[in-house]
Amino acid sequence: MANTEYKFGISTTFDYSVDIGTQVGLIAESGFDFISIGANLEHSHFEEPAKFERILKQVKAKGLFVDSAHAPFGEEYDPAQRDNSIREGAVSRLKSFQNLCAVYGIPIMILHPHHYFDGGREECLERAIKSLQELNEKKRPEVKIALENLPGGDSVWMFEKLMDRFSDSDFGFCYDSSHDNMSGDPFGLLENLAERLTTCHLSDNHGKDDEHLIPGDGIIDWRKMRGIFDRAMKIRNILFEVGTGAKLSEDPEIFLARTVRAARKIFSSA
Repeated sequence: MANTEYKFGISTTFDYSVDIGTQVGLIAESGFDFISIGANLEHSHFEEPAKFERILKQVKAKGLFVDSAHAPFGEEYDPAQRDNSIREGAVSRLKSFQNLCAVYGIPIMILHPHHYFDGGREECLERAIKSLQELNEKKRPEVKIALENLPGGDSVWMFEKLMDRFSDSDFGFCYDSSHDNMSGDPFGLLENLAERLTTCHLSDNHGKDDEHLIPGDGIIDWRKMRGIFDRAMKIRNILFEVGTGAKLSEDPEIFLARTVRAARKIFSSA
């Protein structure tokens, strides 16, 4: 889809030492169109409706919108958790998170389909399928859950199995470029699942660590990736997940400006 007009956004993960209210102002001033809420609930106040509604009003006042929210991850939110009681608790917490997305009018919930592999990958896959089925049975239709690809060969294997098991009407695809670049066969996953692309986490790295670099600061072939995105049918909002959440080594204003320049360079219509 050549000459597609894209909008650009950034996750609040870029620096959790900056409070979210200040982040909103900086993001707007940098020229982004939207934001995505990171998985740190304490930072976002996501589970504090009065506080989060004030953030949403600020977002709107700055001319931005919230495109998506990242569900928390870790053992207590792990759909593939080996301990069934913990797994059931994780499903319950994820359902509550999706319900809040619906209340706040956030259309996409980004979800890690597993945390660490606990036991064999086949068993991990079966537990993840069970959890996702339970999520799907009581899903909020106004909130699309997008599964995120995670790094490593076993994670790619499991992700492909899950996407085969569930249809696009069940779960979408959040493409993480850095995770893909750490997993061999760059862009193979993206090529195969481009038609299911719902949102993305774009950042750069050098193929070994999840560095969350600004595109161009690592080794990813962004021209090739842009070509695949242009052929995707649905995605218009390009989300960058740069910065690890730790305090940046440069001023946030400079970091955000560099990210916007990289976005425009990669996705220019020219």
